[in-house]
Amino acid sequence: MEESSTEGTELAESEEPSNSEKVTEQTNVSDKAEENESRSDSSSYQVQPKQVTTIEQFKSAIATADTTIELSNNIEINEEIINITANNITINGGGHKILVTSSSDKAALIVKSKNAVLNDLEIINKSKKPGLTLYNAKACTGDKGVELSNITITGSKSGVALDVYNSTVALTNITCSDSLYKDFQIRGGSVVTLYSGNKHTNGVVRLQTILDKSKNEAEN
Repeated sequence: MEESSTEGTELAESEEPSNSEKVTEQTNVSDKAEENESRSDSSSYQVQPKQVTTIEQFKSAIATADTTIELSNNIEINEEIINITANNITINGGGHKILVTSSSDKAALIVKSKNAVLNDLEIINKSKKPGLTLYNAKACTGDKGVELSNITITGSKSGVALDVYNSTVALTNITCSDSLYKDFQIRGGSVVTLYSGNKHTNGVVRLQTILDKSKNEAEN
């Protein structure tokens, strides 16, 4: 009977991990925790928006795909054409202004990227080019295309406030005013979804859709 008791004691002792095993296990747990924390920090860093206060910062930020930009100040596009071509660019205007100025009428803001999002902006256009142009700006596979919301576009020199060419776009609370002719121009086979709050003032034509010429000729 005494031998049986001793065997039970030996078995229990053999199941208890050694001190070195305990230290190794604790170290592994600590390493994993640090690794998860590092991944969490890296993930949160990647989604941080870029704060923009100057046109140079703006041009740098729009060059990188999958970027969220927050305007912290009004910016001016002067005597140049700004093309947004990187995909998945989000611009949160925060109610700030983009001023488009040009004595030679060569300044413009053109969106050519897929899945771009622009919101909470005022575009004041002092060029003869459209205040905002969407050109071949479409959707990535399975997505809904360009989204514009809470944007005001004004300009008394331009014939068109918002020009949409061969693009897929959703418009919400877009106000276009003071253009010489067309506040909204839709052309080149564009697909436009109009949600609530879109309006115009003082423009001669509220919304003009120009058919894709090649498609129209093929149908006839």
